[in-house]
Amino acid sequence: MSPAQRVREQLEADTTWAAALAALAGIDAMVYLVGGTVRDALLGRAGYDLDLAIDGSAIDVARTVADALGGAFFVMDAERDVARVLVRRADGWRQIDLAGLREPSIDADLRARDFTVNAIALSVAPWGQTLLDPTGGLADLALGRMRLASASALSDDPVRVLRLVRLKGLLDFQVDKAVERAAVDAAPLLARATPERIRDEVLGILALESCAAAWRYAVGLGLIEHVLSAELEAARLECALEMLGIVAAWQAAAQQGGDLGPLQLYGAGLAAFWEKELSIGRPRRLLTRLALLLDGISADEVARDSHLRRMCLSRREAEHIAGALAGREALAGLVAPSAIELHRYYRTRGSAGVDGAVLALAQAIVRGGESMPSFGADALRAWFMQYDELVEPPSLISGGDVMRALQVAPGPLIGALLTAVREAQVTGAVHTPAEGLALAARLAAQGSHVAQKATSEGD
Repeated sequence: MSPAQRVREQLEADTTWAAALAALAGIDAMVYLVGGTVRDALLGRAGYDLDLAIDGSAIDVARTVADALGGAFFVMDAERDVARVLVRRADGWRQIDLAGLREPSIDADLRARDFTVNAIALSVAPWGQTLLDPTGGLADLALGRMRLASASALSDDPVRVLRLVRLKGLLDFQVDKAVERAAVDAAPLLARATPERIRDEVLGILALESCAAAWRYAVGLGLIEHVLSAELEAARLECALEMLGIVAAWQAAAQQGGDLGPLQLYGAGLAAFWEKELSIGRPRRLLTRLALLLDGISADEVARDSHLRRMCLSRREAEHIAGALAGREALAGLVAPSAIELHRYYRTRGSAGVDGAVLALAQAIVRGGESMPSFGADALRAWFMQYDELVEPPSLISGGDVMRALQVAPGPLIGALLTAVREAQVTGAVHTPAEGLALAARLAAQGSHVAQKATSEGD
């Protein structure tokens, strides 16, 4: 079987890609499979991305594909004619990236790409019988080697420096010394790259099971300072990368139903927790890993917030990362947290507190070798097994109940009284609506400052 046939058969065996390719059959433009799609198919690797080069309007073709597959359509760069289609499947999102040719011909376009192993193409509409390989990518694939497609590939597009790190982590190929020298030279130019592209490549590296090793490669070449625009403390960053390796292994085990070691009891819950997306296509597990990377950059909360803003994450994503790091620090100071401390911990941080507990546990293992410190076990047990008792007990009374019973107007006092009643539920001091209203009445009679003081200690 020829290499072109292998690529075609592997892609057509996937129902999503087969549907996308069928939708392209009637397109009035030349369409080529390129980049990682061809590379991974030749290596026999399953892929969740489809990369297409269009000799025509990529944006128009993307709309057609999105309509045919019932997917979401996005214009990524109108000036450069780049679009993306996202398709939801049972195993997650599938991504189709389409870009117009950047050069007058497909041959010239391939020669202008980043690495030879990504500069292989196969025409789709109509199907080609041979692969287009002007830079010798097939030979480099066979040798497990990464070379530049052109001498100026990285300086032409500095974001490709990050792609080098990602591909090194993904493929573990031998990197040509000329590539590494070019990466070091091009890294300072990352300052001119758009934040969204840097974000996507950083998250792409973090998505790797070997993400910690990939970032160590970047550290070894002196690239990471330019990627993250920061002066780094070596010991702090190394600690964060150790934690990143531990957490990535836990997350992979949760996804695959494997052994999570000290987290085994919460494996199914954590798997679902980490797969939830706070923005389309970005599962929460990536935010857990990004929190560790940012923590390795700086201990300063203001500096970390600045990095988060530059990465153009959504407000929910940024809040989750900040909450996870704050939660880790809060738990690290607790030896055996009480029920009310755990309740206040989650009331302040919400679901980010779960990642706070995971990060605190990873930190304890790196620093002291503990298998399961009590604060990590207690916090995770509270969320996954005692949610209705400790995290968010069902409300016994409402704000309306309090206002009617006590004849008080809306205001901060109502919230403080409701919080005090819920805390009393956690400690077992109240069990019924009548008891809850009685407690609210006693606190209100003592003055609003008493109710507020009763609920402020953990905030």
